[in-house]
Amino acid sequence: GKQYICPLGKQIVDFCDEPAFSEMVMFLKGRECLDDKGKLLELDSESFGKNCEREREFLPETYVVQGGKVPNSDIWERITNNSMEHEDDERGPWFVKETNKNGGRAIQICQRASQCLALANDPKETYVIQRHIPDPNLLTDGRKWHFKLYNLLICEEEQDVGVVDGGNAAAAVWTLRSHKEAWLCAADKPWSADDITPEAQMTIKRTKRFREEVPLQELNIPHHDSDDMSTECLFANTYCSMFRQCTDIVATMVERAVRLNKLQARPGKKKQFELFSSDFMFNSDFTKANLIECNFSPVIYDPYANQELTTPGLKRYQRLFDVCGDKAEVNDHEMIRDAVSIVFFPEEAEKMKDADDSFGGWKVVKSIPRFVS
Repeated sequence: GKQYICPLGKQIVDFCDEPAFSEMVMFLKGRECLDDKGKLLELDSESFGKNCEREREFLPETYVVQGGKVPNSDIWERITNNSMEHEDDERGPWFVKETNKNGGRAIQICQRASQCLALANDPKETYVIQRHIPDPNLLTDGRKWHFKLYNLLICEEEQDVGVVDGGNAAAAVWTLRSHKEAWLCAADKPWSADDITPEAQMTIKRTKRFREEVPLQELNIPHHDSDDMSTECLFANTYCSMFRQCTDIVATMVERAVRLNKLQARPGKKKQFELFSSDFMFNSDFTKANLIECNFSPVIYDPYANQELTTPGLKRYQRLFDVCGDKAEVNDHEMIRDAVSIVFFPEEAEKMKDADDSFGGWKVVKSIPRFVS
C-alpha cells in the first residue's frame, strides 16, 4: 500500500501537504478537468464533446490526438487534405502539446496541420493540436505576447457557508478569485506566421506586470482619431476590458466543471483550495480573449521563501532579484501572502477588504454553489 508521511503519524492535523491527514486540502479534487488540455477542451462548449465540430467559445481551434489519430473529426480530415484547394486551410503555425504537461519544453511547433501527427508520435500519450489565433495583438515592437492571470479557487462545505436555495442546502460553495495585477509574457523576437522558431512563437517569460494606473508603453492599443481620452484613460479602459473578458471565461469554465461534478467537494474536509494560472491571447483590437490553457503547477516566485529553484524561470527571476532587489519586476511574495490570509484567516481578510470587495489584489469573481438534490 501507500506510505504516508505526516508530522503526527496518522492523526488528522489542521493543515499539511498530504490530503489524507489534513483538515484543509491544497489540491482541488478533479483539478485535471481544467489542468489537462484535452479535458479543458471538453468544457469549451455547452455540448461538452471532444473534437466537437462547432466553433469553440473560448479556445482557439483545437483537436485531441489519441493513439496517433484525431477521432471523429471531419474538419481535421478536410484541413489536412493535400489537395491545393485546401492549402490555406492547413496553414498555421500549429502547436502540438501533451495534454498533461505544462511549460514551453512540452510544446512543438510546425507550419502546417499535415505535419502535426508526426510530432504527436507516442501512441501511449494524449496530445492536443492547436492552431495559432488569427490576427493576434502584437506589441509595438512586433513581438507576440500573452496575458497571464492568477486565480485562487476555494471550496467550502455547506456547514461552513450556509447557502440555501428553495429549502435545499448547498453541498459546497466554490469561490473564484482572480488577482487584479495580471502579467504580460512576451516572446524574444518579432512574430511572423512563417517563423516557427521558439524565439518568435513562445511567450514563456513574465516580463511586465499589469497595473491599471500604470500604462504599459509597449502595449499596442488601437487609438482611433476620434478618441480624445488620455493615454492613461485608454490603457485603464483597455485593461479593465481585458481583465473582465478573461475572468468571465475562467468563471464560466469553473462553473461548468462544478455543474458537471468534474470539480468535486471533499466530504469531511473543511476547505480545499488551489492557486492556478490561466493564459490568454487577444486579437488585434482586444475584442476577443482566447483561452490557451490553465496551469495548476504555475511558476510562482517568492524571494523570501527559500524555495528550490527547480525551473529555468525560477532561476531567471532569482538572478533578477539578486541584481534589483525589491525593485525586481517578478516577486510574488505579496500575492502568496494575501492568498494565505484569505484561505487560513478569512475573518481577518474580510475585515480588511477594499471597496470593490477585493483583498490584497484578490478580487472575488464568482461564487458557485453546488446543490445536490
